Amino acid sequence: MKKTVFNANLIALCLLTIIPTESFADDEQSKANRHSLTFSLGNSDHALNDNSVLHATNTSSSYAINYDYQMTDSFALSLGHIDLGDARVNTDVFNANISNAFIANTETNGYTFAGILNSDIGDGPWSGFIRLGMIDWRSEATLNSLQMKTVEKGTDVFAGVGLTYHFNNNVNLSLTADKYNIKFNEDNAVTVIDGNLVRDFGYDNGFTVYSIALSYSF
Repeated sequence: MKKTVFNANLIALCLLTIIPTESFADDEQSKANRHSLTFSLGNSDHALNDNSVLHATNTSSSYAINYDYQMTDSFALSLGHIDLGDARVNTDVFNANISNAFIANTETNGYTFAGILNSDIGDGPWSGFIRLGMIDWRSEATLNSLQMKTVEKGTDVFAGVGLTYHFNNNVNLSLTADKYNIKFNEDNAVTVIDGNLVRDFGYDNGFTVYSIALSYSF
């Protein structure tokens, strides 16, 4: 992952040398009615909670692409797509039938819509923002031993914060943290029965995504 973040920084520096820009210091133009495109790379920390025996606490790569429209100097709307990465679901039950049944790989991605409040930090090139939005997600789980795939879809809330450095009026680099709480539909869960033990393959997925984001505004 360190290599991925390093590559993102290298791409950002290269773009600064080839993209026509306006001076941040010399032009204090309004931010309103501007557009921006953003590409993000980062870590997706996946935590699963079903209040039973299932768990998933692994990290994978994540990426996102966003289009933002700055409506006023302090408020923007954002549309995007995010890949929340892959996760491996395990169980604490040491029973061959059940343990194998609950070993699964999941892949989750979705389309996002958010409102963003942003504010300059002093008179320098730094600003901060908070965002709140919805994710229309799709998650596919492959249950290894059962040779079975389940697909879940839904819409849930996410929230995030970020710190941005503006190289100029066109190019900026941000560090962001976002929390996605994806709730699976228990009615569509896969049920495995072993004797008197019944477990539903339905649970809440928590994704915390830490990213570095490169934006170009126009």
